[in-house]
Amino acid sequence: MDSAMKPQRGQYLLMAMKDEVLSFFPPLSKTQQNDYRIVPIYPLYLKSKVYCRFVYHNDKYHGSTAIHPRNEYRLYLNREVQGGELRFFENGIVVIRLVDESDFEKGLFLDYVAPTGDSFYKSLDSFLCTNALDKGGNYALYSGVIKEFESKIVTMPDDRVDVKLAEEDVKFIAKNKSEADLFNEVSFRDFVMVGYQRKCAVTRTAIEFGALCNLETAHIHPKAHGGNFLPCNGMMLCRDFHWAFDHGFFTLSDDFRVMVSKKVNSDMLAPYDGKQIYIPANPFFRPDVSNIRWHRKHVFEHFGQIRAI
Repeated sequence: MDSAMKPQRGQYLLMAMKDEVLSFFPPLSKTQQNDYRIVPIYPLYLKSKVYCRFVYHNDKYHGSTAIHPRNEYRLYLNREVQGGELRFFENGIVVIRLVDESDFEKGLFLDYVAPTGDSFYKSLDSFLCTNALDKGGNYALYSGVIKEFESKIVTMPDDRVDVKLAEEDVKFIAKNKSEADLFNEVSFRDFVMVGYQRKCAVTRTAIEFGALCNLETAHIHPKAHGGNFLPCNGMMLCRDFHWAFDHGFFTLSDDFRVMVSKKVNSDMLAPYDGKQIYIPANPFFRPDVSNIRWHRKHVFEHFGQIRAI
């Protein structure tokens, strides 16, 4: 592949400044400079799930001295959402719809149609003209059914099958990881799953068949007791080890080694006592030591339901 044709950082979709369009995305703050959220995108041409940044560039309201200060919403198209190649070109048409009209947090289905002049492109171009939201005809809302688009959605796999994160976005998010509302239960699971390469942190195994998988996302510091959804507060564990971890049968040391309770006689846990768990290469995904210490103090050897602590 010609390196000049690879997707470059910074390519984005500029969203119309209209409530009808912005309702597809999480609300962003005018008072917080360059506020952003991570949005799950299902590119129909990839059959996967990719997280992209949706950003409100609001310099206009934060003392900018530029002649034309920015006041715009962008959906950044990272390398993963483009499938590793430059996919979006001038005059191409992007089609999006909410996965669930009642919940924008579930993300968007997205397809790209190149300006080839085929029947599908021509029909979409017609929709743009007859349902335009602006004079230029760059944005349109269509309430009907686009059969070609919907037929691709039907073939999409379960969202657990293939989740992708762009390295540049992970680096960006890592600088802002203190934002408590950036992640939710689903994105927490997805990010932790990618960080641990779809394998148990302790056994490095997994049992999968299609959408079925014996892996679970374990909170180190439980959400019910003040923990958060940041990836550094999670591990992927196979189901039995998740149960044992939540009930205090084992915990971790500060250097990420398994500490099995001496009170427990388990042929399953014993071989891993003292062994180091898998440590994600990217520090953003590694367990935070403060969370580990909380688990060691409040859960280890408790041998009860975690919510009863």
